[in-house]
Amino acid sequence: MIPSWDIELGKRISSLIEDLGGLKNASGVAGVSHDTLANWRDGRTEPRLFGLQAMCRAAGRSLDWLASGTEVQDQNIGDKGQPPFDPEHLRELITWTEKYLKENHLPMTPDERGQTIVALYKVSMREKAITGSQISSFEHFNELIDMIAS
Repeated sequence: MIPSWDIELGKRISSLIEDLGGLKNASGVAGVSHDTLANWRDGRTEPRLFGLQAMCRAAGRSLDWLASGTEVQDQNIGDKGQPPFDPEHLRELITWTEKYLKENHLPMTPDERGQTIVALYKVSMREKAITGSQISSFEHFNELIDMIAS
């Protein structure tokens, strides 16, 4: 057990994992393996700040909440007309990313995969805030990826 870990922190990490659709999805967002994320949750290894931050942002939570259990309004979450967190859409983006990487034989580290998924989610949510629609199909997803790559 790491010294700064306590059961309440583990419960909050578990809550983030659940909010993000489970260990597989949450580990993709955090940019780490399933085992590493489970070790963070269980207090066996010390979590990386950037992984926790990515999970908190994707779930619409603050790092203050993760550290203390008390929600403090994050200046970057929800106060600029952003749509609320959409876990189902995040799951779709993770699935589409995995499919795209497999179909195109593109290797990515877990960190790269997590960063890509978070960036795609942000773009999609921004598009939803501006146009009222978000990435809604694998074909639309492919168009966005191709546009970003060129």
